[in-house]
Amino acid sequence: MSYSKVKGKLIFNMWAFVIFLLVPFTVFSSEFLRLSFDNGLKVIIAERHRRNLVACQIWVKVGSAYEREGEYGISHFIEHMIFKPTLNYPQGVASIVESFGGTINAFTSVEYTVYHFVVMKEGFKESFKALADSVLNPLFSESEVEKERQVILEEIKRGYDDPQKRFSLRLWKEAFLDHPYGRPVIGFEETVSSFKRDDLARFHQRWYIPSRMSVVIVGDIDPSEAVQLVKETFGHLKEQEKKETSEMSLSLKPQKEEVRVFYERGSERELLTLAWIIPGISSPLNEAFDLLSEVLGGGRASRLVKALKEEGKLVISLETNSVRLGQGGLFFVRMVPNTKDYARLIEETMRVLQKASSEGFSDEELDRAKKAFFASSFYQRESFDDEAFRLGFFETLFGNAKEADSYLEKIKGLSEKELRKVLSEVLASPPLVGVLGSRRLEISLEESIKELFSPFKRVTFPNGARLILVEDRSLPIVAVNVAFPGGSLYESKEKAGLSRVLANSITRGTKKRSSIQVAEELERMGAILEGFSTREILGLRGKVLSSDFPRFLDLVEEILKYPAFPEDQVEKAKAEQLEALKRQKEILTVWTLHNFRSEFFGDHPYGFNPLGSSETLLNISRKDVVRYWKSRFDPSRMVIVVVGDVDWLYLQKLMFEKFGKLRTKKQKVLLEIPKPIFKGPFCKELKREGINQSHLIIGSLGPSFGASEYYPFSVLSAILEGQGGKIFKRLREDLALGYETFFFYTPYKEAGLWGAYVATSPNRTKEAMEALQGLFSDLRSINEEEIEKAKKYLLGNFEISLQDYLSLCDEILRAELLGVGSTYVQSFPQKIKGVRLEDVRRVIELYCDPNKMSILVVNPS
Repeated sequence: MSYSKVKGKLIFNMWAFVIFLLVPFTVFSSEFLRLSFDNGLKVIIAERHRRNLVACQIWVKVGSAYEREGEYGISHFIEHMIFKPTLNYPQGVASIVESFGGTINAFTSVEYTVYHFVVMKEGFKESFKALADSVLNPLFSESEVEKERQVILEEIKRGYDDPQKRFSLRLWKEAFLDHPYGRPVIGFEETVSSFKRDDLARFHQRWYIPSRMSVVIVGDIDPSEAVQLVKETFGHLKEQEKKETSEMSLSLKPQKEEVRVFYERGSERELLTLAWIIPGISSPLNEAFDLLSEVLGGGRASRLVKALKEEGKLVISLETNSVRLGQGGLFFVRMVPNTKDYARLIEETMRVLQKASSEGFSDEELDRAKKAFFASSFYQRESFDDEAFRLGFFETLFGNAKEADSYLEKIKGLSEKELRKVLSEVLASPPLVGVLGSRRLEISLEESIKELFSPFKRVTFPNGARLILVEDRSLPIVAVNVAFPGGSLYESKEKAGLSRVLANSITRGTKKRSSIQVAEELERMGAILEGFSTREILGLRGKVLSSDFPRFLDLVEEILKYPAFPEDQVEKAKAEQLEALKRQKEILTVWTLHNFRSEFFGDHPYGFNPLGSSETLLNISRKDVVRYWKSRFDPSRMVIVVVGDVDWLYLQKLMFEKFGKLRTKKQKVLLEIPKPIFKGPFCKELKREGINQSHLIIGSLGPSFGASEYYPFSVLSAILEGQGGKIFKRLREDLALGYETFFFYTPYKEAGLWGAYVATSPNRTKEAMEALQGLFSDLRSINEEEIEKAKKYLLGNFEISLQDYLSLCDEILRAELLGVGSTYVQSFPQKIKGVRLEDVRRVIELYCDPNKMSILVVNPS
């Protein structure tokens, strides 16, 4: 059985779980009587004398969401059985109502069941008695149960044959998963086939009680007579003791962060739906979702319809709906596409929505939508049945029919700011994307759709420059990193430290501004901007409040395109580097690590000190800096990473104007990277005057960044490093060899380097060396428990390291420029989780042979 409400844009369909269940768009101020009987029954009576008609509805607050396992579909089954003969009305309630020229029907929803009729005034009393008797005293005769079971099973099959009903069911199932909202109201063939008469009777006894029922009467009726009639039929019922919980026990799970896509075949008519889970009816501003639906898709001039249909020609039709239930609901955008490029249609839809979220709505848009609500409220007033539904709905779901009268006032009072707020709530999570059609959804299309909603966006401009965005609107901050292949890997031994000099001087003046003017501009924005140079990357990095982002980017563009590298600033940078070298020599841990790396990599740039040396810095001139920058600054090798509060489409346009139009070099400088040559393990002693401890490093070659062995070796590193790691426990806690001891692993593009360090008394150096060698020999005994513990430590530290926007920028940039790919930060956790014990043991065999390890000892002279 079904119930349709066209005027209020309400379409109820039992089989398909109330496909377009909507709160009526508008209400109108009206007088009505609301009573509560001693047994808990609610009675709403609205006296209307425009027509010689009476509409009556009996609402029961129970639906498919209240069903237990094994009961799925029983609410709907009982709704069917209510129309069967009773002892007092053997001809059935439908015959009584229709004999007076009336109409009668019923529908079951997720959270309520409604029995309703409209009849001439003369037939109301008898019709009401017949319906009340049917609702309260069903016989559930076994023969009738069996016959109706067959009817419902055919109804289920009919639904399976309707592609749009299948699609609707699938949509709710995918959205709500194992929550009751995700189940079909009609139930399943296996559950419906299993119901016995006693099952129906028990469920009816449990839920069809006065405190969960409301009687609504609207029309040409005397209120006092109507109240008396209700008392005669319902007043004798006793209030039920609350023996068990009467509410749903399951709560909604948080939405998944990734977009989900599903496809339903079997229809020649194509349909594309985007759906977001939204809060339930008790949430603040719940009515704003209805106004939002009207503003976005309520008419030809609404935001989405105008952009996608009237102007964009991308859809044949489009509608938006807000479906709100007790614990949650869905916000829909439904489209019949006029293009086969679904990814483009979805992208354009999201662009319109995001623009509305960021820029807001005009006063005209809000006024037009609100006027539509007011008009609809009077159109609904024409029908007694519609008004009865409105009052019953608010009484059942909101707890008081009087809420209906305040609904329109709340709509009227909604501000543009509040509308944007609920839209931002909708867009905070990616949607569920459903596709109905005749063809199978291509994997490439599904991937394209998922990529649209990934927080990681990327585009390559025609000149080869790559732009990557991680959109995060949680804070008003934007971090930017613009870089190229560079760093000490591309330096000569004679000019070691050149990249660092360049990085330290690039923000100290442009051809338009002096060093102090650049500093003043940054301070006016409260921004951070600095040059940076690693062993393999050279660039600019910084962050700013999102309100100043365009201005900040203007400065970044100016520095990158027109750096001045003033002579005096280059000399200052060199002087600062010389001071840093002196400080580096004083920090014995750093100095020892540098010497170990230098000895291990020899004349390869990985062995160079990034700061250079006092000799090489003297060889670096301003001309060297300018020449080096010109060789690096090539848009075809440029990577721009942005993280934070910025719109993707806006960012693409902005970056294209600033960097996407740059011309690539006609004659590119070949980036020749020398391959590291390893001469084998070494054992070396260095002497230092004026020190008290010996400093020991034992280490070897490790996997390069992103190689297949990189991930299991990272897990091995987690076993060895940290205060809970094997190195710390053995050398410090067990043997008390020294205060400072740690494990390190540094993966580069072409190779990796790992080692263990300890500072100890000179007379215990041999003991420390033997302890480390013994520890490495015993690594093969690592077990599953240690592996799992290491994974948790590693993943936790990884997440912690990416908290601030600039750090996330750095990691994405590094992965992209070193050839691993910008999705590294997304894939890293999964790859680590996939590491097995045998993988770790394999890298131990490859990289941790004690006989192939190098040793450096720095002793007091």
